[in-house]
Amino acid sequence: MKTTTRITDWTILREFPVARVVVCLILVSLTSFVVKAQTYSILHNFGGMTNADGANPMGGLIKSGNILYGTTQSGGYSNRGTVYSIRSDGSGHQVLKHFAGSDGAYPEAGLVMAGATLYGTTYAGGGGTVFRIAADGTDFTVLRIFDEVQDGCLLSGPVLLSGTTLYGTASAGGEFRNGTVFKMSVDGSDFTVLKHFSGGSDGKGPMGKLALSGAALYGVTCCDGNGSVGTLFKLSTNGSDFQVIKHFGPPDEGAVPWWGLVASGTTLYGTTYGAPDLWYRGTVFKMNTDGSDFALLAFCDWAKSLVLSGDTLYGSGAGNYPVIFKIDLKGGGFTALKQQFNGYDGSGDCRGLLLSESVLYGTTVLGGEHGNGVIFSLSLAPHLVNPACNSTNFTFSFQSETGESYTVEYSDDLSAASWLFHHTVTGDGSLVSCCIPMTNNAPRFFRLRLP
Repeated sequence: MKTTTRITDWTILREFPVARVVVCLILVSLTSFVVKAQTYSILHNFGGMTNADGANPMGGLIKSGNILYGTTQSGGYSNRGTVYSIRSDGSGHQVLKHFAGSDGAYPEAGLVMAGATLYGTTYAGGGGTVFRIAADGTDFTVLRIFDEVQDGCLLSGPVLLSGTTLYGTASAGGEFRNGTVFKMSVDGSDFTVLKHFSGGSDGKGPMGKLALSGAALYGVTCCDGNGSVGTLFKLSTNGSDFQVIKHFGPPDEGAVPWWGLVASGTTLYGTTYGAPDLWYRGTVFKMNTDGSDFALLAFCDWAKSLVLSGDTLYGSGAGNYPVIFKIDLKGGGFTALKQQFNGYDGSGDCRGLLLSESVLYGTTVLGGEHGNGVIFSLSLAPHLVNPACNSTNFTFSFQSETGESYTVEYSDDLSAASWLFHHTVTGDGSLVSCCIPMTNNAPRFFRLRLP
């Protein structure tokens, strides 16, 4: 069942008289503003053993067309987790795979997709597994059951897909029992351990997802043997040139980088789970791929996942209840988009956000109708792009959501109680352009709103 909460805010635009066209371009950009409106919807409440649809979704979501795919860490027929699909409107939930233990158990990470094939990991089942399954639930194959000593064990992070190669981490096991980085082909062949962590200054306990920039992999460990509370490392995709480029430690840098990294060009973004002085107070940070220019962007309780869109980072964290936030990388700071969770709309960790067509999708590990977690969507208000005007027209664009209806209204006086209808726009998932004829009257104000 899908439940929806609409929070109303506005995008305000301004049209100026023709006599002021010379300064209109400047004034529009200065006086226009966007206050994010959002619609938070519960797409699915997990029932756990009650209806065998899974429980405790710990990984993120991926999307293909109008279908979301994900995993639950427990629940299902054997209470060892599931792979599922669901339409982005909350209908059509389907369990694609019930894990039994011998074929893997307790998937904690999300999935990746190539064509019509999904790839993922399980935390247990031997030392953990890498598997593939068709998007319709057929052709499930265990590509590798991990040997604790030779390969590593406890796969808590997702695989990274590049071409026909999968890269990933095991948080424990390996030659020194401190975790590994590995790669393998998508058919399960050519398995190679790229790095056995010694537990010394090179770190131990690699966590979360890897990032790829050029020919180098980047990742994090939760600690090392020298008193550090986490490291950030890089190594070539062939396993050579391993380097630790950051040791976390000082109280103002955060501690325990847990979730992984996002790479954009030569910049890495990540989160830490806590800080030495205040354990629950996590951080969001950035640094260059050469290890320079480390900077804190924000504090957030138990910060987890990040997704980058243009100059905005979206992310999640958790205290007693989750928080979904954004960070304006141009200096606009930290904004909580959703933080007043009541338990029925989710609780516990919020992990693995996905942004698609101005909608954030994600999961909470707990909460919901049955207390076993939820899948949610958070629709963001359209963001004004490229406002401009000339002697005849005022134009602007915004990123639309497929099927959403947007209303353009106007007023000659912002203090007026009512706004007048101008026209409607139906979103198709693209960047939609609007063109409004200029007038010779007094300044007129426009707003774009969701119904």
